[in-house]
Amino acid sequence: MRSMKKSLIIFSAVCVSTCFTAGNGFAEARSPSNEGRDYVNGARSMANWSVGAYYETAKKDLKFDTLGTRTVSSDRAMAYVGYDAFAWLSPYLTAGQSHSKVANSFGNKDSQFDYGLGAQLNMFDYEIPDSFLMEDHIRLNSALEYTRTTMAVGRDDVGVGQFEASLTVSVVNDVVGATEFIPESIAFFAGPMYSTWMGSEIKGSQKSRDDVGFTLGLEVFYTRSVSLNARINLMEHPGASAGLNVHF
Repeated sequence: MRSMKKSLIIFSAVCVSTCFTAGNGFAEARSPSNEGRDYVNGARSMANWSVGAYYETAKKDLKFDTLGTRTVSSDRAMAYVGYDAFAWLSPYLTAGQSHSKVANSFGNKDSQFDYGLGAQLNMFDYEIPDSFLMEDHIRLNSALEYTRTTMAVGRDDVGVGQFEASLTVSVVNDVVGATEFIPESIAFFAGPMYSTWMGSEIKGSQKSRDDVGFTLGLEVFYTRSVSLNARINLMEHPGASAGLNVHF
């Protein structure tokens, strides 16, 4: 034990001497704390925070002022940070990159910066008491999201807003077993959705023929904090999305 302490003292002295002899490479004092309560956010609970990422593909027929009706394809990769304003309401901010292409136009599919906000609303959860059924819960959820991006229309770049809303019913199965290897719960969900794109170059009420559709998918709660989801959006042009979510 004494030899170990002696070695630690010699090591510390060598480090200090090295710092002094290094010249102008070291010029600041460092005395960090090893206690979490001494940090700005070290002692606070992060239970209300959530983060995640998702990837989405979509197509729409939009009527432009200069080009007429064209099919627009888009794919985007987004990340978000959310905070539970209430236990049942989670607003969030999102940002990422997208690629959009207007069919038969001069616009190319360059990467554009996307940003926006949204909210997740947990409306209803019913626990099924029948032990003979595989299903354990029925849930009702809704979501809203508005994002902004830039799209090449002809030779011009125009701003485009995208608004999405959905109302889904989930059938949840709680998995019993070795939780180290299987998820806690698996949920199948489905419901109506609304998706519209708007912009200065897109004509009013005729901007899209497929704003209303149907979404269905799967959500896997691997733990109480980590979940994965995937869904398809059944509209005139089908789309899809997948995401990873972490709720502290």
